[in-house]
Amino acid sequence: MRNETIDFLLFTDDSISSEGNIRVEHMSWEGFVKHIQSFFSFTIALKSPYKICDFRPAFGELFSDYIKDYDFWGYADIDLLFGDLRTFLTDEVLNCHDRCFFNGHISLYRNCDKMNRLWRYQEGGYPAVNYQECYSSPRAFYFDEFGAMYAKCLINDVKVYDDLELRRDPIIGLRKFFWKDQAPSSQFLVCWEEGKLYAIQDKKKIEIIYAHFFRRRFTIAPKPETVHSIVIAPGEVRYNTEAKAQDMEKTESRYYRQIYFWNALKGTIKHNGIMGTIEKRRRDRDYWGYRRKLEYEHSDPQK
Repeated sequence: MRNETIDFLLFTDDSISSEGNIRVEHMSWEGFVKHIQSFFSFTIALKSPYKICDFRPAFGELFSDYIKDYDFWGYADIDLLFGDLRTFLTDEVLNCHDRCFFNGHISLYRNCDKMNRLWRYQEGGYPAVNYQECYSSPRAFYFDEFGAMYAKCLINDVKVYDDLELRRDPIIGLRKFFWKDQAPSSQFLVCWEEGKLYAIQDKKKIEIIYAHFFRRRFTIAPKPETVHSIVIAPGEVRYNTEAKAQDMEKTESRYYRQIYFWNALKGTIKHNGIMGTIEKRRRDRDYWGYRRKLEYEHSDPQK
């Protein structure tokens, strides 16, 4: 096991067992939905696992019995590769911040009343998204990140630790791994070595906290009994080998970009319907304006 000082809790109906710092709680999908519904007086719209993301900021209350002995709690996507988390999330960082990371990939909250109830904060009317609207609709509002909690943190002066340089999240739709733009210096590979995670980029080896591989497909080599290193290049995962110069030339499948955007469109329509997708685009546009206004107000030294 790695990240030994951090406990990971999995709710699943799969036949896996707890091991080391990974605790498994077996629960059916129906039982999971029933547990969350028991906290609300209105009917929630939790029809698919994808919608769980909107409920994640409420986990501090919804699963309070599981986290009562912890200083922080959080959530993370399953398409991540972690490095040594405590190299970056030091005691100094945790003591000075109530939340770590804005993105839904991974987010930590201080285990206190303010942060555990922040999702309940009512911002006002359109285009703000409040939990009653979000949780009673099957649509995906991205409530856990920039769709709601980002604004709630700004308004309530929550100290957030978030450094973009600590992670790598390949630009979607591009066949190679690029970080900020398509300049050669921005291209990277990912290498995990004995619990440490690195971005191999511009002839440098940069330690990072995690890498996120959103909707990427990989050919994965057979896993050996003992894993000392992992190399991740576009379309490929290898064990116990070193990153090579030719790995930079590897790409996703030829039609990856077209397939990605087609699947994204289908997924949006599936979750929201055609009219809901049109409405979502309109609301996203207006919400970006709302966010920019909040960012300006809360960055003004006179405020």
